[in-house]
This record gives sequence, structure tokens and C-alpha cells, in this order.
Amino acid sequence: MNHKGEIEKISELVEPDLAMITNVGVTHIENLGSKENIFKAKTEITKGLKKGGTLLVNGDDEFFKDYTNDEFNVVKVGINHGDFRAADILYSSKGAKFMVDYNGKNYTFCTKIPAKYSVYNALFAIYTGFHFGLNYEQIKEGLDDFMPTGNRMKIEEVNGITLIDDTYNSNPEALKEALGLLNRIGGNNRKVAVLGDMLELGEKSEEEHEACGKAAAENGVELLLACGDYAMHYIKGAGENGMDPGKALYFFEKNYLVEEVFDFLKEGDFVLVKASRGMKFEDVVDAIKKGGVF
Repeated sequence: MNHKGEIEKISELVEPDLAMITNVGVTHIENLGSKENIFKAKTEITKGLKKGGTLLVNGDDEFFKDYTNDEFNVVKVGINHGDFRAADILYSSKGAKFMVDYNGKNYTFCTKIPAKYSVYNALFAIYTGFHFGLNYEQIKEGLDDFMPTGNRMKIEEVNGITLIDDTYNSNPEALKEALGLLNRIGGNNRKVAVLGDMLELGEKSEEEHEACGKAAAENGVELLLACGDYAMHYIKGAGENGMDPGKALYFFEKNYLVEEVFDFLKEGDFVLVKASRGMKFEDVVDAIKKGGVF
């Protein structure tokens, strides 16, 4: 979905028994104009939802914390607020482990992506499993067997560094979460962020890139390599939040970044690479894996 009316058509065609809305972010705001319009577009999923059906929403999202509807059952999943919550979350480079309470019983689950958004996504899946009659062992097995698709928060050791390949796509919420992950698992090692543009942000492009630059500095990024039409705003935001200007570098062309990126890295670094799909930053990941040899 990136325009209004698209979800409504599909929902009315499918007539779901259960539907879910994971969050309301700023992705596609260029086309929809505001988060309020994104909220309206996403709630189109209820247009075909059967009366008495179930809608799962994110109880921690500002647009859904007070959301109700008389025509179907609204269940709020979340970490801080909601009817079905994750507790005692533990993150590591291998994933996330957490507890949930369902019908008065506690269950432990794990997800292989060590990010908060992955916990949210798992909660939606777990509740759906219970809702349709799966037992704990079946749901746990499904999560344990899950493997993320390529370029989605893939963490591996290459050429003496820990590489976090999250290049499949990017938006402000996901990038801030990825920077938080880099901070959590990086420990006392040098933290490096290699960032490309976040697309489809429209008039909010400069503002959101600056905010993510500030988030990079707040999360202990010591070296920022940025490339893209809006990448200078990453650098501006990082500088305004205390990052050494000599450690925030702008690349006008991705080709230059690809050719030089490995030269900026050293053994022990934790390196996050992230950009919108259109930036094709998997090329940067490949350059790091090759160790600068072409």
C-alpha cells in the first residue's frame, strides 16, 4: 500500500476473519501526506473484515492506544500497553527472547531478529496462532524455524568485523531501531553506520534524515558514512548531537562509497548498513565482504 483505497479493495475481496495493523509510521507519507492519512489508509483493512471478526493492532502505537470498534473484536498487542504483551525481553546478537501471558499461562518465545519490531511482529503471529487453535509447541516451532529473508537484519562476522546487513529497506522508525540494536550489541567496540537515503518521505525528508542522524550520535556511532540526495542531513543531525565532524563523512556517489568503504573499517568494528530498497546498498555489503578487493 502506498495510496488510499488500495487496502480497502483487497479487504472487501478477501473478507478476512482476522486482520492486523502492525503500526502507523511515515513510510509512503510522500503519497499520503500525513500520518493521519496513513492511519486512515491502513484501517481500510476493516472494510471487508467480517462482523464479529478480530482486528489486531499495536497497543503502543499512538493511533491505536485508544482505538475501539463495535463491529469487531479489537485486540491490542504490545510491549508497554495492550491486551497481549511481551515481557522480560532479552536481546542478543542472536535474537530476542521474551515471555507472554495467554489465558493466565506464561510462555517463552524467541525470534532470530534482535530488534524490537521483530518482537512486535512475533506477538502478532503468536496471538494469531493461539486464536486459530495452534498450541504452544506448534507456535514455538514455527518461530524457531523462521529465517529472515536476505538483507533483513542479518548479522554475521566478515573480515574481522560484525556486519549488520539491513539493506532490504529503510524508514525512520526502522532505522532508529537498527541504530539502537547496533548500540546494544556493539558494547565497547567501535560502532559504524553506513547509511543511504530513506525514500518516499516527501516534505519530511530533510527533517527525518536529521532526526536519524541525531539518533546515530545518541546510540554511540563513532563513524558515519552517508550517501544519497538527503544524506547530508544525517551528517547535520549527527553533528548537532555532538558527533565529531571528522567522523561523519558524505559520499556524493554510491560508487565511491563502494570502492572506499572497507578502507574506513578496522578489526572489531560493529557495522550497520541500511538504506531504502531503491538505493541498492547490498552493493556496499558486498564490498565489505570482499574486503575492498575488486
